[in-house]
Amino acid sequence: VYASDLVRTDITFDNYMKHVSALYGHCIARKIIRDNPCATVERRSDGPGEVKILSTEQCAHLFHTALTYTEDDEKPFLVAIGRLALEFFLGLRFASAARVSKNEINFADRGVLLPRRKLKTGKQRGGRKHYVDGMPDQLWSWLAITPEECWTLAPRDYLTLKSKLFIVAGVPHPHNCARHSFATYDLRAHKNPGRTATLLCHTDQQQLWEHYLGIATHEMGKKYQRITPGNCADLAQGWQSVVFAAFATPEDAPLQLPA
Repeated sequence: VYASDLVRTDITFDNYMKHVSALYGHCIARKIIRDNPCATVERRSDGPGEVKILSTEQCAHLFHTALTYTEDDEKPFLVAIGRLALEFFLGLRFASAARVSKNEINFADRGVLLPRRKLKTGKQRGGRKHYVDGMPDQLWSWLAITPEECWTLAPRDYLTLKSKLFIVAGVPHPHNCARHSFATYDLRAHKNPGRTATLLCHTDQQQLWEHYLGIATHEMGKKYQRITPGNCADLAQGWQSVVFAAFATPEDAPLQLPA
């Protein structure tokens, strides 16, 4: 990966500097260099950057492809369906969704235990584990059809399958789009920032107000939460013609509604 490739992505300047600094830190540890030149570069505190999400139609098509795409008489993406659902319908970060084990999912009471070591916020000072419940019913409809092999899938293998799925489906793959999509639509469907912040394991509601509120409509939120194995094919209709790009601030985000 070249630095120029990182710059062209949706990540922020600070995020880019974090990765470059880590590379130099590795070189220092290997005694290749002595000093980290990033130490003198002033950070911009530019936040999470532009928020981009998928439309309901695009997401439904992605999951329909995962269910139906066949290669050599096998369905290669079906094994990843549960982890993909945890990202899109619970808002877990990739690092958490890729490492959740089946015994951390409480199917009886419909909750998920997220150990501290598997949470971004849990690794910070004062971080702790989280048990979340009250998530949309659609998540459980996807977990119900998830093959057992999903829960033994290594993170690197899940990443490979997920990346290939987006390519095969022809759906755009903006940075962190699964978590951003869940946050945007859940917030609009339920109009309860505290609820959405709890599911996302946020410590407060500030990020929701700054980046997700006002981007989608209430009806869009409800429609997104109807994406289930039984109706994803119907909801995917017209996915190529529906464009819904979310921007960093609500006033910059014109809603492009389906005809």
